[in-house]
Amino acid sequence: MIQRAGDLSTISDDGLDARLHTLAVELALADAAVAPPSAGRKCARKVFRGVVLTVAGILFAVQTGGLTLLLSVIGVADLIDALEDDAAALRVQGRLRSDLERYNVLYQRIAVEKANRDW
Repeated sequence: MIQRAGDLSTISDDGLDARLHTLAVELALADAAVAPPSAGRKCARKVFRGVVLTVAGILFAVQTGGLTLLLSVIGVADLIDALEDDAAALRVQGRLRSDLERYNVLYQRIAVEKANRDW
């Protein structure tokens, strides 16, 4: 999708305008997808729930026996789930940031070519 700088001179002015518009939209979409706020809240809830259940399981261990083991296991499972979600989100964010940088470089190159033509 990324063209060399020499290839940009063969594209018409209308073609450059269309590419700039398309890249502006793709940049906005990639930027919005890098860190959606709802993913952070979901992970924070899972971590909080995991900590609460694990602590509750430990605190009530003396009084209830088997129930606390279940609470602790569920709490640890929530913590592990949250950590796995964080790892997956970091991989996706890394890929999206890479795409964002690549689109930005192409956008700047096309904008420079367009500015040179306007002279």
